[in-house]
Amino acid sequence: MCEINNLFRNKVAHVILASSKNKKSTYRSLAEALYKHIEMGAVKIVDEQYCFTISDWESISKLPRLKKRTLEAHHFIARLIKNGVIHPDSAPYPRNTRLISPNQLTDWYLKTPLPEMDLILDMKESMERLLDMEPQKNYEQLLYCYLRFFAPPFYRHQQLDQFRFDNNFWLNDRLVFVIRADLKRFSESERNMEVVVFDEKISKWLDKYMRSLSTDFMELANSSTLFGFSNIFSMSPEEYMTFLNDFLLKNTGQKVPVKLIQWAILNELQFHNSPLASTITVYKNCPVLTLAELNSLFPNTVPVHLLSMENIVEQNKRFSFDDDEYDFIAEVETHLNVEHDLMEIIRIILKKPYTDKGVFIKLCVEQSEKIKAINDKHLLEDEYHVAKHLRHLISQLKSGNLAPKTFKQYLGVLTTYCFQYVLYYKALNPTVMAIIKTEIIENDTFENSSKIKYLGVLDQFFSNEYHMKIDVVISDSMKQRSLIFKHELDLLVETLIAEDKEKYNIDRMTGANFYRVHARAVFVILLFYSGLRFNELRSRMMKDFYKSGDSYVVDINRFGFRKMIKNNRENYKSLKNRSAKRRVKFTIDDSILKKIVDDYYDVSHKQDIKYMFVGFSKTRLSAKPMREQTLAKLNNSLKNILGRNVVLHSLRHSFVTYQMKKILEMGSLSCQKNLAELCNMIGHSEPEVTFSSYFHKHLLTFL
Repeated sequence: MCEINNLFRNKVAHVILASSKNKKSTYRSLAEALYKHIEMGAVKIVDEQYCFTISDWESISKLPRLKKRTLEAHHFIARLIKNGVIHPDSAPYPRNTRLISPNQLTDWYLKTPLPEMDLILDMKESMERLLDMEPQKNYEQLLYCYLRFFAPPFYRHQQLDQFRFDNNFWLNDRLVFVIRADLKRFSESERNMEVVVFDEKISKWLDKYMRSLSTDFMELANSSTLFGFSNIFSMSPEEYMTFLNDFLLKNTGQKVPVKLIQWAILNELQFHNSPLASTITVYKNCPVLTLAELNSLFPNTVPVHLLSMENIVEQNKRFSFDDDEYDFIAEVETHLNVEHDLMEIIRIILKKPYTDKGVFIKLCVEQSEKIKAINDKHLLEDEYHVAKHLRHLISQLKSGNLAPKTFKQYLGVLTTYCFQYVLYYKALNPTVMAIIKTEIIENDTFENSSKIKYLGVLDQFFSNEYHMKIDVVISDSMKQRSLIFKHELDLLVETLIAEDKEKYNIDRMTGANFYRVHARAVFVILLFYSGLRFNELRSRMMKDFYKSGDSYVVDINRFGFRKMIKNNRENYKSLKNRSAKRRVKFTIDDSILKKIVDDYYDVSHKQDIKYMFVGFSKTRLSAKPMREQTLAKLNNSLKNILGRNVVLHSLRHSFVTYQMKKILEMGSLSCQKNLAELCNMIGHSEPEVTFSSYFHKHLLTFL
């Protein structure tokens, strides 16, 4: 250990020496923190490199030196991995330690003078006592200021200006308001509908205030803002601040800066909750809740006029087709296997692994020469554009501007969603453009971020070759967010089994028959309880899936994807990122669902099936993995069964939200470790991704 440790120190010293002058002292300090952890704990050693786990990083992040320099620490760790000091299989160092920090003394605490904090908290208690009473003269101003400064997450002035008397409804003893998202780049009719759910205490105060107004006054108020009667919103910014300062001076005896009030309230929030619960309360970048989702989950709850308003927004953002174009799409789908010299070259490149960089680039350069030879055969204009862009991508690869993996992903996207259509119809007319856009925009298996990336790749082709832009707005609402609740999982499983039993006309549930009837249901169960991406599960070999006591384990690795590429020719499918390579251990707490999975596991081994999920027909089971078209049909089945816009990816969202609920219920300071483990389990490099894309803060309220 001592010898390895000295080697480690020497490598670290070399990295520090190669750093810029102003970072050397910081990096030395951070290196000492790493040495301290290595001396204290048993760190795994692989190939004479230290391999850190997520638990190691969680312990290291508590050290004072790293706690003060989280960003520098992240850059330093990245340098050590790049220079072969830390093993690349180490768990990623968390970038956003704010979400998992065990330290309660944040900047809010450091910036808040304690005497003023006591004064502000006394003021909050006084306001709450007044709000508990029957509405009086200043009740509206009290409510306004409480929501602005004393109720995290604090509501901005622009948001409160949109709270209207007629845009609210009740849901499980909570008052829900609907406002327009504050997006200046969109017109009023295009802005997303934003749902605001108040807790029971504030809901009671708001209800009391609205009921206190007379009937005649309410008729006038129906189209008015909730806080529009104290003339707050008609004031200039200077008058508005004067009003606030006078109000604060009257209640505290002195002027108190707005920021100081909010810092004090956030401190109180931290002292009564775990760091994770405090962060969630003020976090605003979680997936939003749509009215259609709410009305599907809680029928006849949302007023009709609000649903209509949301539908108008959606129609303004969606891309639509006429009947002739839909017929054209159906025709194109039967001709995706295009026979063309350029397509043969593309297939050769996509089949070649990119792991050996030199060999891969050499092959691409050779194919570029073949493309040049094809160009000399006087290609049609649109075919020429495809050939030219292919050579451009290869030149970017050769010069080092594109990594082999990125190049291959670009080529896969372009081929699947563009080149095949252009080479088949030998033209890029408006109808073909419409189909290309729809193939991505209306694909329910894609996340919103993936749609943007794919369209960006296509946009480069259209811009470089045709001087055209893809004129499509992808709204946040096109991202699938609906959760699938536990009680709905039972309905899904029962219905899918019944449908497949009828489809394949099966009476005896043995062997291959059992597999056909239960494959889709087991796929849904495993997604719900493991949080895997659906392509990660679809590409798994049976050897990647095994039991461990009462738990199940699935190994996510590149091997399954490589086999799927070979068997299904899905060349663009791969692990999403480095964090996606992991081992996922999970349990199924429902005895009926667990027995279905156990029986499926046993049957799969008896049938000697290589993949966890294979294609099948009425007569035989395939040796190849389940095709992507099967998942698209399964998406439609989920929508039809539950009656709302849910997809397979919704099961991953459900997993994250249910797991977050469990972590929050623990309520201890160990929750930061549990969150780090959750991020590792679902294949995220940092908690920020989990929060901003998968955790449904509002729906958690109704679980």
